[in-house]
Amino acid sequence: MVRTGAQQRYSRTEKGMTAARIYARLWRKDNPDRARKASRDAYWRDPERARQIARRSYQKLRASIIIKLGGKCVACGETDRRVLQINHRRGGGRKELEDGKADNLYRAIRNETVDLSQFDVRCANCNIIFEYEMARRSTE
Repeated sequence: MVRTGAQQRYSRTEKGMTAARIYARLWRKDNPDRARKASRDAYWRDPERARQIARRSYQKLRASIIIKLGGKCVACGETDRRVLQINHRRGGGRKELEDGKADNLYRAIRNETVDLSQFDVRCANCNIIFEYEMARRSTE
């Protein structure tokens, strides 16, 4: 089958998907009201699918941030992403999470609009131990 014009440009190749994403991004920027309505309509047509897409997107974003920050626990070397956490070296993570959602912080890290030296990756156990050592938590 020979593809022509738009079919060829937006075929399911990496290059085509990139072109389609660029086109969609520009369209959303030029038509914010229609884009918002289309997004809302898509959500209400199939809310479970919308939640799955959002969950998958968040997981991909989180995985990319973990890789960007080293991909393993700085204390013990654990690489299982299920237990890895983003650690604020100087504290303040709870405050940032209260100010907004975690994916806003992850996007800021991905786009490097925050100082990356403030963050590292630790597994859940090492992160709690770090909190106790820094006296941010107490045993009482």
